[in-house]
Amino acid sequence: METDSDSPGGPQRIDGLGAHPWAPVLVLVAVALLSSVAQDAVADILGPFGVMVGQAMAGWLIVRNASAFRGRERVSWRLVGGGFLVAAAGVLVVATLGIMNGSAPAFGPTDLIFVLGYLMILSGFATLPHLASNTAQRSRVFLDGLIGAVSLAAVLWTLFLAELLQQLEGAPFWERLIASIYPILDIVMLVMLLWVAVRRSSYRFDPRLLTFGFALAVQAAADITFFVNGVGQTFEQASPAYGLYIMAAAGFTAAGLLLRNSPKPREYADRGQPLWAILAPYSAMIALIVLVAYTQVTNPGELENQGLLAIATVLVALVILRQGVEI
Repeated sequence: METDSDSPGGPQRIDGLGAHPWAPVLVLVAVALLSSVAQDAVADILGPFGVMVGQAMAGWLIVRNASAFRGRERVSWRLVGGGFLVAAAGVLVVATLGIMNGSAPAFGPTDLIFVLGYLMILSGFATLPHLASNTAQRSRVFLDGLIGAVSLAAVLWTLFLAELLQQLEGAPFWERLIASIYPILDIVMLVMLLWVAVRRSSYRFDPRLLTFGFALAVQAAADITFFVNGVGQTFEQASPAYGLYIMAAAGFTAAGLLLRNSPKPREYADRGQPLWAILAPYSAMIALIVLVAYTQVTNPGELENQGLLAIATVLVALVILRQGVEI
């Protein structure tokens, strides 16, 4: 039998925020709706404040509730919570620069703060304990998620983001590069997170991870909108989708509250994974291979298509590595 023993008894239940622990989520949802319909002058004040408070609330709840776990799981959740706190600090820095200078670029050096937050969150999700067997099984889970995430990101880049970048050729290259990183990181995190959620472990169909996944999908939509409108513009001119960002923060906060309720350890029979679970991370790779074949036939000499071919080659190497770990 396989069990998940990294949190054998689950955490002790932690008290919520007084008698109404879900009040912050409801307030954030209300602020998200209000910022979506408010005039620009009001939204530009209410929006950043709501995003900052929402990210900070989510980070604080996750770090606070992570203290009930033990070992690697505690470290993983604290990384996730710390990432949200870093993101909240980034919003504060951008808002402060905007007040001091009158305006702030939509993309600039401050984005390093947000990228750091993303990397912390991604590291936290990637290191969550899965099956409590050995390093090889955890490596397979990580490689499966990585293959699916990179494949999907490459497909979306080729079909959508690359064309958007061409439409924004007048903007500085580094702005276009930074702007495109956010949707890709959203996709990578979402794929890896959902892959953990469907693996045979105590995290399978975990409401906490599914809530995170929903919030990440909302944030990805907001990031794509900001990417389209923000390159070469100031923060105010870009008109960020504050409603979506705050709604995502509400989802992250809800997940932070749900973190108190760890799923009970599960046991699984020693049998192979279902076929759909085996093929899931490779479906995006199959789509990528088809796309590479098409681009090589239609436009074999373009540098962008050669880069796509290089990515596909790296993914094939990852698949070979993954099969090597299986042996």
